[in-house]
Amino acid sequence: MFFVILNSLLLRAKVAAQPDPSTDVNSYRDKVQYYSSLKVNVGKNKWSGGAEYLYRTRELMSGMEGAFLYASTRYKLSEHLSPEFKFRYVTSNTRDYYRYELALRLSYNYKKFTFLYRPASFYEYEHLAPSYEPGHEPTTYFRNRIQVSLHATKKFNPFFSAEIYSRITAKHTEVRRMAYLAGSQIKLNTHFNLDVYYLLQPEYNQPNPKMIHAVGTSLELNLQKKKKKKKKNDYF
Repeated sequence: MFFVILNSLLLRAKVAAQPDPSTDVNSYRDKVQYYSSLKVNVGKNKWSGGAEYLYRTRELMSGMEGAFLYASTRYKLSEHLSPEFKFRYVTSNTRDYYRYELALRLSYNYKKFTFLYRPASFYEYEHLAPSYEPGHEPTTYFRNRIQVSLHATKKFNPFFSAEIYSRITAKHTEVRRMAYLAGSQIKLNTHFNLDVYYLLQPEYNQPNPKMIHAVGTSLELNLQKKKKKKKKNDYF
């Protein structure tokens, strides 16, 4: 099932991610960036939530590309299905904007592997107004991510993901970018994890498309409480 989804997504990207005729496919401009973030996860039983601060640099760490603040919550409906809500605020030298996102997480464990499919839709805007200047209108996107994680050892969990971002307008839907991510989660101790990854993100159907190369690190603090198992004589 997972590979059927993977093949359909890649086929869709191949068909829909054709370059705009007004742009030259050879005009990609490489951007080498560095991402650094801090995460805090909390939760109990079926509910969980988190907050994250992400800092992105410009080419070759020449300055700030943007600062991102995230807040999210998730409810575990079953072993394989969890709806998720996420809010994002972005500030940069050029503009500030907000994003609201609704997603579903479908996961499946097989031996040492975890397969994840995450479809999501998000609405992004700079401010609420009856009308907007050209280039500053709110946008709606649909994203599909597939991810494979390997529980290799107690300390290292490598992962790989591929994600399609499609912009939805009143006239049509077009692929705007792909994101390929490869890295590993390193378990430092009971509460702290460190993610190290590489991101390759080509853009489509937009002027002056970029090919983003990013190396990232993310330090994660887990404060989630697991439900205690009842003892034989523990009835409360």
